[in-house]
Amino acid sequence: MIYKSDFEDILTNFLSEKIGMKNTKTTLNKEELKNLAVGYHSDNPTITTAMEKLPWGAAGNIKSTFPDIMKFVKYQLVNDAVVQESHKPLFQYNDEIGLSYFWNIDSSNEKLGENYSHHGGVPRSQCYIFIIPKYNIGAFIITNQSGQKTAPKMMETLNTIFDGLIKINKTPT
Repeated sequence: MIYKSDFEDILTNFLSEKIGMKNTKTTLNKEELKNLAVGYHSDNPTITTAMEKLPWGAAGNIKSTFPDIMKFVKYQLVNDAVVQESHKPLFQYNDEIGLSYFWNIDSSNEKLGENYSHHGGVPRSQCYIFIIPKYNIGAFIITNQSGQKTAPKMMETLNTIFDGLIKINKTPT
């Protein structure tokens, strides 16, 4: 064990100390669990059971509040050494699409410029996060339902928002 601490402690300490995300963690106590949004599969009206700790770790286990997620989005726009490292391309599919540690990197949309995105989901929820440095904006969208059409509908909504923002803010900041 290199850090002599478990993953959750390392994660929550970094997020809390570096970004100010004091309400983001992987393990919730009984009181916190009461506030966890219920989820649904789009083809079934029955509430989906909350997932226990997943075997693959971080992303599927993190629970957060909207204010904390907004702190994370703002932090991604700061572009300090940690952010620069996390945005560093590690694999290029072609001249426009690549991958970093956490992010999909896309420069195929000239209007948006190079942007960073990530999609995540479990049977009860899906979300997208976008970082668009050219306009100094980030976006986060989440839903408590999941199904085959969820991700495309979310992207359609985000693209409408991005198109509107670009029209309003024709001059990048």
